[in-house]
Amino acid sequence: MQKRQILTILVALVASVALWIYVVTVVNPEDTIEVSGIPVTFLGQDAIREDYGLIISAGQDATVRLRISGKRTELRQLNASNITVTVDMSNVRRARTYNANYNITYPANVNTGEISITERYPGTIAYTVERLEKKQVEVIGVFEGTPAEGYTVGTMSFDHDIIEVSGTEEDIAPISHALVTLSRTNLQNTVTELLDYQLINTDGTETSLDEVSTDVTQIEVTLPVSKLKQVPLHVGLLSGGGATDANAFVTIEPATITISGDASVVDGFNYCDLGNVDLSEVEDVGTFEFPIIIPNNSKNVSGEETATVTVELRGLSTKKIRVGSVEFIGESENLSTESLTSQLLVTLRGPAETVDQVNSNNIRAVADLTNYNQPGTYEVPVTIYVDGFPDVGVLEEKTISVRLTDADVASAQNPEENESGEDPSSAESG
Repeated sequence: MQKRQILTILVALVASVALWIYVVTVVNPEDTIEVSGIPVTFLGQDAIREDYGLIISAGQDATVRLRISGKRTELRQLNASNITVTVDMSNVRRARTYNANYNITYPANVNTGEISITERYPGTIAYTVERLEKKQVEVIGVFEGTPAEGYTVGTMSFDHDIIEVSGTEEDIAPISHALVTLSRTNLQNTVTELLDYQLINTDGTETSLDEVSTDVTQIEVTLPVSKLKQVPLHVGLLSGGGATDANAFVTIEPATITISGDASVVDGFNYCDLGNVDLSEVEDVGTFEFPIIIPNNSKNVSGEETATVTVELRGLSTKKIRVGSVEFIGESENLSTESLTSQLLVTLRGPAETVDQVNSNNIRAVADLTNYNQPGTYEVPVTIYVDGFPDVGVLEEKTISVRLTDADVASAQNPEENESGEDPSSAESG
């Protein structure tokens, strides 16, 4: 009895399914559906933008609701995503508000002869066209993050410093700049990255990129990262005038500077060499200005462009000695030499106990005439030698006045001398 009931139920179920399939596929009754939210596509926007400088400012987000009747098998294939509603803008030539008819297109597999539209809303599409305006705005970058310890970040640069924004006057007028943000932490190397950006208005709000057009979709950002290093300043000392580096007390202001640059450059730069100070040019205290020169491709973060070097000499004594004669070397055989300077006052410097021992017999003045081969009067440099006292030097440079005359003329001007050099008068008296 129970088996017979189950069999009866199964037969009834099969019959119901068969009947439903028959009704749907053979009988295929009429039905009505409503499809809403169908987006409107505006054809020819690019053409009116390029040819007439016009854009849609309102109405581009319009949608359509359709009531469609027809065979159920066809209606079941329709929805808001496969029904196309289009507005032809090919006849648009000027800025104003339009009310346009629209075309409806169905999927290719739908038999349009089996369906019909019984209601459409709205009946026409209202949209507004305005003149296209353009504006250039500056790109501004913001770094949100931190460099690694001992490193510093430089000024951000972009592949586009200016971008062009297009849209209605109302949309683009408030835009102040394009903002690009780079977020990184613990940076040790320069960063280059392609980033999105925001359009920021003068009041700090943001204009959506969906509301306007731009000529750049992304901006390439470069953020230089440099290593910091503090380096001391250094000056060389040239011994002279009886002074050596052992007598010199040196101060440099500033004593150090901070530089930044690529690690390969900065790591090998251990001190900044200013140059040399000749101690013969320093009496007791001397002050010198030097330019601060750093390696190429690095930056002086401290900002000082010059350094002041003060040299104070200690443990030295000075003494003045008169020198009565000068030795000439390199004299021309065709010229006669006459010194117009009778004596030189020489200032000596060296350790006190040594300077006290020096006298005029230890001083030798030498004038080199190698480069003087024409008659005339010249100021000739004199080299002073302190024989026997290597620790004693001469402070200032000396010159003497020398008159050079033709040897034959000089001989003619001294008739009292004969060829042997004897005085004729003395010979006669003998």
